[in-house]
Amino acid sequence: MNKVWKKGALHAHSLWSDGRNLPEMVIKTYRDRGYDFMCLSDHNIFQERENLFLPVAREEGPWPPMASRAELERAQAALPGSIVTEKIAVRRFVKLKTYAELRDEFEVPGKFLVVPGEEITLILDPYPCSNDRSRGDYHINTFNLARDLPILHGKDAREALDLNLRSYEKAAAEYRRASFAMLNHPFGRYWDIDPRLLVEFTEFRHFEICNNGCDADAPPVEIFSVEQFWDFVLAHRLIQGKPLLYATATDDLHFCDPERIDGICGCELGWVMVNVPGEFTAETIVEAMDKGDYYPTTGVLLDIIDFDRASGTLHVKAQTEPGVDYRVEFIATKRDFDRSIVEKEYPHDGRYTRILPVINDTVGQTVKSVAGAEASYTMTPDDLYVRAIVKSDTPGKISRMFYPETLRAWTQPFTR
Repeated sequence: MNKVWKKGALHAHSLWSDGRNLPEMVIKTYRDRGYDFMCLSDHNIFQERENLFLPVAREEGPWPPMASRAELERAQAALPGSIVTEKIAVRRFVKLKTYAELRDEFEVPGKFLVVPGEEITLILDPYPCSNDRSRGDYHINTFNLARDLPILHGKDAREALDLNLRSYEKAAAEYRRASFAMLNHPFGRYWDIDPRLLVEFTEFRHFEICNNGCDADAPPVEIFSVEQFWDFVLAHRLIQGKPLLYATATDDLHFCDPERIDGICGCELGWVMVNVPGEFTAETIVEAMDKGDYYPTTGVLLDIIDFDRASGTLHVKAQTEPGVDYRVEFIATKRDFDRSIVEKEYPHDGRYTRILPVINDTVGQTVKSVAGAEASYTMTPDDLYVRAIVKSDTPGKISRMFYPETLRAWTQPFTR
């Protein structure tokens, strides 16, 4: 069956939380840029509270932002008759529309979907210090779950993730629609997620390998890379008979105004392409993603991702652009990889300490590298899995610690 790729944004914010733009403008931006679906995932809130008005300020101000006069005027010009305002005495207010109102206004069934979601944001301590297992930021996105979830604290990262996952699972069962929970930017702000936690919590089938707003606070350079993080989880899950972990790319959008739309936390810097050849709904998106039938990208698009399970051959081909060079790298971990765990302490100016595993070079080896936009690799009997990265030499739009230097796409991992 021919693949039908749908372009999607999984992680975006509006003035319902700490985005700088009205939700109408966020959704319109993704629609206008050719996306097929987007999820508005504001922090710790689902957009269902009715008749909520924000005062309009001269400037958006510092975090958390205000609804600025410039944003209101821009929205009114872009969406005539859509923006609801109210004037009381000398003050002007703008309405925050509910998810239901936004969906009714923008969604075109089967063509452009506005999917409900939320970013569960748990901060055990905004300034971690001394104990890596008890302090940090933990962010979980829900996709296609139209309700608020409580923020549940725990004594450490393991307990916090466990409590919030159980809360999500209960709500998802009651909602009776397909959904998933995604672990957001596990590397920032301070390498808050130990990769061993993702080996343990197999309920997470998706995580952000690329988030254009994510950064860290002056980390030691010798901490593992994003790619090593993923391969560590994959290798240890598979050797224990656990399910694969799939990777996403997101904008973590906070800005869609012309001045900041192409910068950090802007638009169209990371997204997913999901194969939905039949009926196009939020539920079929979830079904495809939970099978790993999608790929994350920062700008490289793939014409072919074909894995022949019988032979163990992965074949990939990218769409090419004139004057751009490409390289395909195949990554695998061997069955006899070094499973010993050596921990290392990473202090930083006395403010916090991270105790993390040292990921050795037997995890995530480049088993083949080919110049060009098309290549194949056949797994050997000792390969646990194979995945591919297709890199172009086009520089990325932003410079960020966890954002790749050049545009690329990743396939998901495949096993025989």
